[in-house]
Amino acid sequence: MHKWGVALRVNKILIFPVLFIILIFAVVLIKQPEKAEGVLDEIDSYQGYTRVVSQEEYEFYQYFVERELPEKVSKEELDQLVREYAGEVNAVFYLGNRLGFCEPYSFEAMELRVEQENTKRQLMLEQGEVVYGLEQFSKETYFQYTMDNLQADLQGYLEAQADEDILKRAEEYYEAHEEEFIYRKEVHYEQSLDGVTESLIADVDMLSFLGKADMGLADFLGIANVGDVYEDDKDGQARKVVLTNIIYSEKGYEHNADMALYRLIRDELYDEVIKNTAKNNPVQFETN
Repeated sequence: MHKWGVALRVNKILIFPVLFIILIFAVVLIKQPEKAEGVLDEIDSYQGYTRVVSQEEYEFYQYFVERELPEKVSKEELDQLVREYAGEVNAVFYLGNRLGFCEPYSFEAMELRVEQENTKRQLMLEQGEVVYGLEQFSKETYFQYTMDNLQADLQGYLEAQADEDILKRAEEYYEAHEEEFIYRKEVHYEQSLDGVTESLIADVDMLSFLGKADMGLADFLGIANVGDVYEDDKDGQARKVVLTNIIYSEKGYEHNADMALYRLIRDELYDEVIKNTAKNNPVQFETN
């Protein structure tokens, strides 16, 4: 047989397995599932929104910035801080609107809502209805009230929508701050009052309540060691408290996962999201 015929037959034998392998590899690539878009990727995709900040709005934000400054800064530094704050305010309301927590924001619309809310509250008062909180808002108090509520909504959203990447960060956060997660789960103590001694237990909720209703006792239960004694006057009678036992929270991320996520969002992640949203959706200013 001619040597070329042999070579052609050998090449065909080699080519078919190679083509088969390439075909299998291509099918695997096609069927390879893409990683699902995470909540942070989704928020990062919200880009391109721009809003102009008027001089009046700029001066409004300047009030909040100056209020938080520990010391006086230069005019240039103050201007930079106000511009950053205006951008972050815009990001909070823009993100809140995209996620369905609030109406589109503008400074003029906010001023109108203050008037509407005050009119509603005045009418409620005139009709003898209960008004919770302030009877009337100033622009500053209404803005702060709205910002606080919106911040809580956005933080709650991040918590509820936490995906694998966020949960991984929460675990890393816990590992970096492990000692901070150890707290007094229960405090056992004996209280002697009016000649009667009773054994009591204060859990986390009770300690929080005592922090408002019985601050001296709460402070004692929060820092004292077993065997320590606290004495004061309660309702006009001598009171003696002896701390008898302390039960601490369990260590390990699995026991503190919810709290780690809660703290990660409020200590780090929320600020990162807002700053990134502000960067992706910059404000412009009437004055330079």
